[in-house]
Amino acid sequence: MAHTETAPPVSKTFDLPEFDHVDCSSGLRAVVSPGSGQSVRLEAGNRQLLERIKVEVVARTLRARHGGNPLGAFIAGSVFNLAREATLFVTLPVLSGVTAATGANVTIDVALGETFAAVVSTGAVLTVAATKADDVNLVATTSGIIEIGGACDRLDIRCSSGGRISAVELAATEMKIEAAGGAVVEATALERVSGHVRNGANVTLNGRPGIVEVGRSSGGTLTIC
Repeated sequence: MAHTETAPPVSKTFDLPEFDHVDCSSGLRAVVSPGSGQSVRLEAGNRQLLERIKVEVVARTLRARHGGNPLGAFIAGSVFNLAREATLFVTLPVLSGVTAATGANVTIDVALGETFAAVVSTGAVLTVAATKADDVNLVATTSGIIEIGGACDRLDIRCSSGGRISAVELAATEMKIEAAGGAVVEATALERVSGHVRNGANVTLNGRPGIVEVGRSSGGTLTIC
């Protein structure tokens, strides 16, 4: 029986201007780690795939995506090949935010900086092991998923259209929340939480905050543990 060996992955290193925000789409996988310097390396299963992925810095944002129409690539299913075969490895001193869309999968070891903002949509997944930011802003929509841990002073959550946010391991002193459209949110607030839950959204709140000012309407549910 003939034995077929799997070809080793190919990679490319980029020399780019400084950035503090990462924007991934088109099913790309990204691994972001803290470091004293900045580095960007793309690894893919073959040379053709490597050349199809566009990596650039625009307005201090590192953008990585399929070189063609991202939505077209998503619909055609090539996005899933990207997720399996292409990974962007990023190291930088300070990460202020992440945008992930169309099936991207972003993993962050530690988010360092005074603020951290994340917008995740269209089936993308963001996992943050820990953040030490004072202010954290999280947006998940159209089946986007965010999982995050760490601690912060102020947490702002907006979740809608089937989005999911798991922030139980993120201890927030104060939290504002807007959840709607079948969103599912799990979070921890230690002192105060305010906002609104509506249109079938489901919010589970941990931490037993002393002040709870959350309105509920149109089938929205709030459970305090």
